[in-house]
Amino acid sequence: MRSRISTTHVQQGITVVAVGGALDPELCPATPETIGAVRETIKAAQLEVGHRALVLDLSAVLEIRLEGAYLLCQAHNRAKEQDTIVVLAGIHDRPMKRLRFYGVTRFLPHYASVEEAVASLTNTAGQASA
Repeated sequence: MRSRISTTHVQQGITVVAVGGALDPELCPATPETIGAVRETIKAAQLEVGHRALVLDLSAVLEIRLEGAYLLCQAHNRAKEQDTIVVLAGIHDRPMKRLRFYGVTRFLPHYASVEEAVASLTNTAGQASA
């Protein structure tokens, strides 16, 4: 089972990276390669000119383990260095329980859907410029 990765630019400065499958080495032997590919995709999105927010769409991720949680931490740390933001969207119950256990949800905002995340980021940007 290989994870799918796609990148979408929903509006100026906001990029959605969608990941599908499992970020779990026990379920998916290709996970180290997948995590490397997701890491590079996230890095590329964060380095784009005008980037200010990254939404990680995890709605197609059915399982996540420590390696996947670490990947999210790296994205968050890079965002802090760049004065940008990373948010999570669409997380199912089982992966959410793992992320809570690992402590990831304490510092990464999460939303029920990509649309909700983008709306929140759009409202935040509008308030900042007002």
